[in-house]
Amino acid sequence: MSPTAATSTPEQVQEAAALWFARLRGDEVAASTRAEFAAWLAADPAHAEEYSLLEQLWDNAARLQTRPRKSGRALATAALAAAALFLGWFNLAPPTDTLLSTVAGERRHVQLDDGSELDLAPQTQVSVRFGKGQRQLELAQGSIAISVAADAQRPFEVLAGSSRIRDIGTRFTVDRRANELRVGVAEGMVEVSPGDAQQTRQILRAGEALTIVDGEIRPVLAVDRNNLLAWTKGQLIFEEAPLSEVVAALNRFRKTPIVLGDPQAGRQRISGVFLIADEATAPLALARIAGLRFETQDGRLLARRAETH
Repeated sequence: MSPTAATSTPEQVQEAAALWFARLRGDEVAASTRAEFAAWLAADPAHAEEYSLLEQLWDNAARLQTRPRKSGRALATAALAAAALFLGWFNLAPPTDTLLSTVAGERRHVQLDDGSELDLAPQTQVSVRFGKGQRQLELAQGSIAISVAADAQRPFEVLAGSSRIRDIGTRFTVDRRANELRVGVAEGMVEVSPGDAQQTRQILRAGEALTIVDGEIRPVLAVDRNNLLAWTKGQLIFEEAPLSEVVAALNRFRKTPIVLGDPQAGRQRISGVFLIADEATAPLALARIAGLRFETQDGRLLARRAETH
């Protein structure tokens, strides 16, 4: 691979960085070559990060070297060997995946190896992939909330389908359901890159959220930062939300789902704070707030208006 070729994947960036490292340690490096290198560095922040990592590895190895100083040509040869070793290390010893998951009604709090904290909502599946130069989560389904520990050498990102969410701050949430992806920021900033390269990357700041439906980014909306993370503390908070939406959200955290027996009731708008740690509390709250009565039917809670007979 030529170091000037397109470098879109992490593996291609690693290879290009190693080749540039070798080229720049020859006896004579033309000004045009240095200009090409500068352009490559400027093309993507990942290029500079990868090259810096390789320099650190080389410097660490040099400190252990006690033999006489080598010529520029010998250094170039050694650099190529180091590049091969560097690339081989990534190919032979890739970061390992850790799969985390929850079942219906289960929430989980995990402290990751780097000190970051991860909350999983029920029915969530996420892979954790930490390596020497990266921290990456891949969300297959469900909802997560992340409090990211600072690490300038290893960017933190979340993959969700074809979309990529890169942390620029500290606390954010990602929710993936069928053809819909929702990202919300409680603190700091994140960068959301949709799978469609023609769509512009979107920066979200604290108190903002966006939804991607069928790969299309919807307008950014303002959200309450406390409400965004309420589920990690055992609460769901709604303000003038349709009852059907409230029930759908509650059901994500329940083992026994609630079913509205009257579709018209779903249009009613309600506000309230619902505790999700104990399944018995939500029906009691809905009975008071929305005037519903409940009966158990086929492993479900059937909800009807109290005045309906």
